[in-house]
Amino acid sequence: MLKKPDCAFVRSNLYLYRAGEMGEEESVALGAHLAGCPECMGEARADQSSLSLLNVIDEIIPNPDIWNRIAIEVERDASAVRPRRQGRVLSLSLRVAAAASILAAVFSFIFVAQTGDADAATVAYAAPGTDIAPGRQVRSGELFMAPGYVVLALPDVGTLKLNRGTEITFDGPRHVRLAKGELFAEIIPSGRGFAVESGDATVKVLGTRFGVKSAQSSPSTVYVVEGTVEVEAAFGRLSLSGRQMATVGRPTTSLKDEALLWIAAYETPSLALTAFAAEAGAVSRGDPVDLHVAFRTNSPAPVLLPPLDDLLQQLQVRVTDPSGKSYLARPAAVVKEDFQTRGPGGPIRFDVSTRCGMVLRVDAALFPGAGPYSLSVGYQPSAVVRTSDWWNRSVESDSFQIEVR
Repeated sequence: MLKKPDCAFVRSNLYLYRAGEMGEEESVALGAHLAGCPECMGEARADQSSLSLLNVIDEIIPNPDIWNRIAIEVERDASAVRPRRQGRVLSLSLRVAAAASILAAVFSFIFVAQTGDADAATVAYAAPGTDIAPGRQVRSGELFMAPGYVVLALPDVGTLKLNRGTEITFDGPRHVRLAKGELFAEIIPSGRGFAVESGDATVKVLGTRFGVKSAQSSPSTVYVVEGTVEVEAAFGRLSLSGRQMATVGRPTTSLKDEALLWIAAYETPSLALTAFAAEAGAVSRGDPVDLHVAFRTNSPAPVLLPPLDDLLQQLQVRVTDPSGKSYLARPAAVVKEDFQTRGPGGPIRFDVSTRCGMVLRVDAALFPGAGPYSLSVGYQPSAVVRTSDWWNRSVESDSFQIEVR
């Protein structure tokens, strides 16, 4: 199995990714990393913004007379050069450099004049099997049809995720018309003013994560995972905040997980586990140790963990004592909860905007002597979890220390 690429690998291979010169498995893995890593996506957008200018400029062929005049001047100065006349040689070099600089300035002016706002987005990722390659430019006024799951990067705005069969048209970098299908937008603060027009409604945002579903035979549906949007329609204006959704013309309701199932079907979210000790990591010998543990994800779609009683059986604490000996233990109890469940006693659910934390109590017997102990907390799914809809991959926190006195 291909090792999951890290940020260094992704950034050093962006050129091969855009050029379509990577293997299919590597390309898919790199594209998935871009879709879930804002930092790498930002660098990819910055590079692509520069490269896209080269793609839209017409070939510039300078007038031959320009080159002829420069050649004549250079030849005349060269013939006048005498041995040991360093100043003259320097003068010649400066004149050649000045001529080249003037020519470069002329080309730069033409370059900037010819480039405009033609490209509104760049394909950052396309599902395998589609005929769209990463790096393809999407121009304003062009009808873009997603043959599969597609992620578009919008310079200085954010990203758009398109469901299969979605059709959109950019009227500009900050205005898109959704003809049919479904999109999910992740808009960064500099993308304020971005708007989605969907037949019977226009959705305006101020830096947020939201989705719009357009159906030709029914009103559009708008849902917000994080932030706030304003929906303008024939009935008036409606403001939707995080964890809300509404079908145009109908009352606002709480966001339903079903609205995001299409994203969950295409994406494997990133999951991180963080942990640290309470009381600044210092405890007295014989006292229990409380650990603050939190699961985090970049996914707008819900991630599910087993119900709490089952989850405790999947959590383990790795301890390294002052002598360097390591051993594993289960937490003794949960003393504080900060998460939501899907129904009473159901699996724990969280997403990019929903917390999932708890305080675990560890038995004092794990720390028999004084000195520094190194700890980490891990989630190791059981066979039951691996065959369910719950998160089925192992994850472990970074190590941290406590001092037993």
